[in-house]
Amino acid sequence: MVAIVAGWLVLPVHAAETEVTIDLGREYTEAVFYVTWENYEQAGTVKLTSPSGKVYSKDKTPDQVYEANGEAIVNVGKEKKEPGRLW
Repeated sequence: MVAIVAGWLVLPVHAAETEVTIDLGREYTEAVFYVTWENYEQAGTVKLTSPSGKVYSKDKTPDQVYEANGEAIVNVGKEKKEPGRLW
């Protein structure tokens, strides 16, 4: 099981690979996403796509993504806000 934490919102996801859309219900000026999975011996890869379309991943934004066995942290900082889009 994978758990995605955004703010204090925890979303359990049961899959080896999955896509999840999160509506945080309000706007945030900065964000850090913390992702964990139960099989912590296995390395994982996380790719996060912002509402503006920017992709955060170890390959594309290595200074903002930390991946280790059992967890990943994605620091999106201050994402450029678009009208009508929530982060």
